[in-house]
Amino acid sequence: MQRRFHGEPQRALAVFVRFRNLVEVFSARRLKDMVMERGFPMIAPAIAIAASLRLNAQRGFNPQRFMMSLHDALTAGNALIESRREQAQQEPAQLLAA
Repeated sequence: MQRRFHGEPQRALAVFVRFRNLVEVFSARRLKDMVMERGFPMIAPAIAIAASLRLNAQRGFNPQRFMMSLHDALTAGNALIESRREQAQQEPAQLLAA
């Protein structure tokens, strides 16, 4: 992460805080159960949701809102995952400009 955001320490910090809160939100009982039930395919939608949800600096993500968004994304099919794959194939400069 330091190599990717070498010139932008604020963005690196924001990514780290979101990732830390993403890990923390999975400590909620319902989200633990969802991970055990569905497994690794839910990681990509969870990261996309964590990137888009509002983050409270003191409390992190709202676990209920996160779970509902994740459930909606998983039931909607692979559209979210496919759009992320398309973005991953773009040039890194294009991703940072977006």
